[in-house]
Amino acid sequence: MEPDIQSLVYAALLHDIGKFYQRTGAKHAEEYEELTEKDYGYSGAHAKWSADLIRRVFHDKQLEDLVLHHHQPQASAYRNLAEILQEADHISAAIDRSRRDEKGDPKREHLWSIFSGISLGGTQQEVNGSDWHHRLLPFTLTREAFPTREQDPYHWKNDVPYSRLWAEFYRELSEAGRRPHPTTLLALLRKYTSSIPSAAYVDYPDIPLYDHAKTTAALATCIAAGEGKSPYLLVQGDLSGIQRFIFDVRTPEAARKGMAKRLRGRSFWISLLADAIVHEIIEAAGVSEANILWNTGGNFLLLLPGNSRVEEAIGRVRRSVNTGLLRETDGRLYCAFGSLACNRGEIEDFADCLERLHLITGRQKLRKFSECRISSTPTGEETDLEGFCPICEHRKSAGICPTCTMHEELGQRLAHASCFSRGSGLRFGFAEFGLLARYDLTEKPFAEPPEFTATINSTDFLRTGSPAMSFILLGNTVPLHKRRILTFGELAEVSQGDPKLGILKADVDNLGKIFALGIGERKKRSISRIYTLSSGFEHFFSGYLNTLCRTFGIYTHLCEECRNGAREISLHHDEREREDDEAVRTSWTAYEKETACPSCEHHFVPTLYITFSGGDDLLIIGPYDHIIRFAGLLQSEFEAYTCNNPWISLSAGVVAVPPRMPLAHAVAMAEDHLEEAKRQGKSRVAIFGECLPWKDRTLEKGYASLLSQGEALEAALTGKAVSRSFIHATHAIWEDAFADLDDIDDVLEKAAKREARRRYLPYLKYQIARNVPKNEKKRIEDLILPSFGWARFPITWTVMRTRRK
Repeated sequence: MEPDIQSLVYAALLHDIGKFYQRTGAKHAEEYEELTEKDYGYSGAHAKWSADLIRRVFHDKQLEDLVLHHHQPQASAYRNLAEILQEADHISAAIDRSRRDEKGDPKREHLWSIFSGISLGGTQQEVNGSDWHHRLLPFTLTREAFPTREQDPYHWKNDVPYSRLWAEFYRELSEAGRRPHPTTLLALLRKYTSSIPSAAYVDYPDIPLYDHAKTTAALATCIAAGEGKSPYLLVQGDLSGIQRFIFDVRTPEAARKGMAKRLRGRSFWISLLADAIVHEIIEAAGVSEANILWNTGGNFLLLLPGNSRVEEAIGRVRRSVNTGLLRETDGRLYCAFGSLACNRGEIEDFADCLERLHLITGRQKLRKFSECRISSTPTGEETDLEGFCPICEHRKSAGICPTCTMHEELGQRLAHASCFSRGSGLRFGFAEFGLLARYDLTEKPFAEPPEFTATINSTDFLRTGSPAMSFILLGNTVPLHKRRILTFGELAEVSQGDPKLGILKADVDNLGKIFALGIGERKKRSISRIYTLSSGFEHFFSGYLNTLCRTFGIYTHLCEECRNGAREISLHHDEREREDDEAVRTSWTAYEKETACPSCEHHFVPTLYITFSGGDDLLIIGPYDHIIRFAGLLQSEFEAYTCNNPWISLSAGVVAVPPRMPLAHAVAMAEDHLEEAKRQGKSRVAIFGECLPWKDRTLEKGYASLLSQGEALEAALTGKAVSRSFIHATHAIWEDAFADLDDIDDVLEKAAKREARRRYLPYLKYQIARNVPKNEKKRIEDLILPSFGWARFPITWTVMRTRRK
């Protein structure tokens, strides 16, 4: 990065940090006391606090001058750079900020949640800051990150949250050194300023300070290095064929053991490939990570300087990557590139730019591999099927091919890793795609740190010691016991009753529409708001999801007091010292209990297995009953995270399968269920042949209430209030009354028929009168009758949970 460009990046990232500092109530250095608006410009008083931080930590006169005069470049000793910074700041503010009628108090104003204002109903609901806002906290993966309606989470007279947050930020910034890498500075700003409004006095406080700083840095580099009348170049990349690539695998008996690791490794390999493409481009462009607007789920967007060097680099990367994908994946994966040059007026209408860019990228998808030299000449080569990899069936190999072995190793390392590294000489790379970046996943930082190291799901990243440091969010929860991942057989045995696995596949409904239309009128669909929305979904699905998954698990040891009331589980595992040894079956004991003492908590093992989780979707495997309960928890937590907004919802598919079923086939079943849930109206879950709304509706019973009914029916059976034969007889009555409705596609028509039909009543009343004890008749009747039309789910739950293994 050129010196002037680097100085601009630092100045842009820190130009408004004085707003953070100023809101603590602390005074700036005395040497700025005599300065007036002639020096720092109109509405630029906060620049004095920004300059004070630079003076204290960076000891850089040029940087101090730039941030002090970014509202008044004429007073700067570096006028040209200051004018660029001012223009970038003005463009970013013009794009992001919108005026409100009443003035706010910057010291007490909370950041409003982006999710509360999403609407797809034609008329945009106005963001209500007093309803949903974020607490003033460092970046966290706990529930404290959720938007809240609490009117005043701080007692402002007795508490000074800005002072406390600033003290932590200042300490870490000082520890990072006098000239921290821009990536490190970005990570610190993300950690401490993601919940701070960038403007709150006369503007709606819905843009985080971090987002404004990042956008300003990206724009400043474009102005400085761009050429001609269109200095801004938006570049989009979209990897297509991801689902097919991840799950288009075979499961031969010999390779079944490593299939989950292989799928997880394939999913993460996609993320690494997108990261390698992005960093190849920004290195060639000579810009920082601030120019990466987002990179998630195989889709990235960059804001780069519009010049010949950048355009040449994009063309080179596009050709080399897609040539490699054609060769290595037989065309199953393709990366469509789209680029759009913009002038100032065009970049300020960011929504229009995105629409035009999507069209360009979409047209490129229709011309896949047109940039590659493709030969249609037959080779005449014949190879027996035994000569291909038994997993992917695409590469010639005497056994499992090196690529599939690499995917399995990547998935294995992901389970144990706490550090993510990028640099030269590391384990995993993409040389076959013409990309220089290499990667590794480790449990501890390297003794000799590579160019970049990030902590995984932890914001305590400065200790790593790399030149560039950060943190990343990654869904990596697995059932890990003594460095061994529990097998699917063991997870199935954890299930109560039927020893089966549960597979959950879910994603956000109408995600494309939410990004395209949900934020509101065109001028509100700014860079920062779309980034905030994207990072919000990433925060939940890649970060908080780990916290959520760890609420389900078993204990490998419990003290005598905690063991009281715990369910004891006998688990079995096939072990062998070498691959050619005969497997020896060993048994061990685990315990299931809701809570345990602090000393026993150290023996907790999660039972949910995140196979992948991306920008908006996930695949999780675990004991079938844990998965069923988790599905309901996932929906309720997602609803709370998105401000109970009815326009933002999840759909899910859940299946229960034998543990020896080929995983690819089981996942395909879950995918079919998910598609059925979406086909029947979205915001639904498909399970056990039913497609249910998450909550009760006017004509329909919901997943949450039916699961509660199933748990109550199970308790009645285990408490001997009803017999197992009564449960089976009740199921037969339901089948006779309602099974023929499965062929009806219209949800409301089916629900109406369930409500209207009453032919089952005399049969059900007879069963209750004949088989239920007199003192239990009223309770059982009240439990079953009100929702008997939807009894398949609770009955199936009861039968599976009470079945003897």
